[in-house]
Amino acid sequence: MVAARRAPRLHPHERRARLLAAAVRVLVRRGVARTQVSDIVREAGVSRGTFYKQFDSKRHALGVAARELLDRMLPALPRLAAVTTRAELEGALAALHAHVLSAALADRDVARLVLVGGAGNEPEAARFIAAHEEAWRRLVGKLLSRARAAKLLRDGVDAALATSMIVGGVQHVLRATARAGTGDSATLAAALARLHADAISG
Repeated sequence: MVAARRAPRLHPHERRARLLAAAVRVLVRRGVARTQVSDIVREAGVSRGTFYKQFDSKRHALGVAARELLDRMLPALPRLAAVTTRAELEGALAALHAHVLSAALADRDVARLVLVGGAGNEPEAARFIAAHEEAWRRLVGKLLSRARAAKLLRDGVDAALATSMIVGGVQHVLRATARAGTGDSATLAAALARLHADAISG
């Protein structure tokens, strides 16, 4: 009699990633309010004990999914290019927008859950979302400061208001594309950058 072969043991990081992916699928399908831990463990094919070794609750899993998505979306500060011409300003905006959009749209289930699926109503996820937005605003503000120093901004442009317009515009497109499940990040980024540069540059 041949003994049954055991499935290979997963590395803890891989096990956590698979469990998180199952949690996201269920949270997207059923909604945050209707999802129970039992739904997630059934989807993942694991025990409740395995789930609780990785996450304290479904809200903790949702918070982790939000944090991982938002960490991928926010580019590092040193990646900001020098801005001395109108074309460089538009190019820098396009690069920033493309990074955010492509990171979000690479995993549409997570993007849909975090951006339009009610994650913002959950305290743990909401904290990550708020911190990400603040860091994003600082990054855009730094870019606009470089543009102002190069005398690229139109007279009377309020940098704080322009920052809100830029971040808000990209957020609106992110939510729409996450909801629709379609959209090319490079094309969207270029179109947004052109609109934003037209609005703020002289």
